[in-house]
Amino acid sequence: QECGDYLLEALELGRLVRAGEYVQVMAPRHMGKSSLMARLAEELRAEDHHVAVVDLTQVGARERPDDLGRWFYSFAFRLIRQLRLKVDLQEWWQDKAVLTNRQRLTELYWDLILESTSGPVTIFIDEMQCLDNFPGVEQLLASIRAAHNARAAEPGRPGLVFVVLGMSVPEGFDA
Repeated sequence: QECGDYLLEALELGRLVRAGEYVQVMAPRHMGKSSLMARLAEELRAEDHHVAVVDLTQVGARERPDDLGRWFYSFAFRLIRQLRLKVDLQEWWQDKAVLTNRQRLTELYWDLILESTSGPVTIFIDEMQCLDNFPGVEQLLASIRAAHNARAAEPGRPGLVFVVLGMSVPEGFDA
């Protein structure tokens, strides 16, 4: 679901996430996107969901964009840390060195995250606008799309849901 000039109401966002839907929340600055995300993340944790919140301003600040592999590893590291998984990410990442960054992330979602958790997993990706003009944005989005689409092939697995949040600027306005 995509949100245009307004935010999805908290109940609607919660309903979509609990139903396993991919959700994209794009709105102007200071409209409450991060607060909405934080409240829902807290609710989901209370319901025994595994929740990761990745702020892309933290991922992109250091590793941008000269070494895409390092950026993707940093993203993966934050996911694993947020989910509090006890896995050797560095060894796993090196073992998957023959894969593209997109393929590594897709495998990470299925091989590490879902195999190391029980119950639904929700991944919030905040500040998506930070990836404007970032050369790896298509690979990141493709990994999310692949993971979401793969759910149909494995209906018995716990859910993996992505919520992408970012700033949008109304047409005709500068940020």
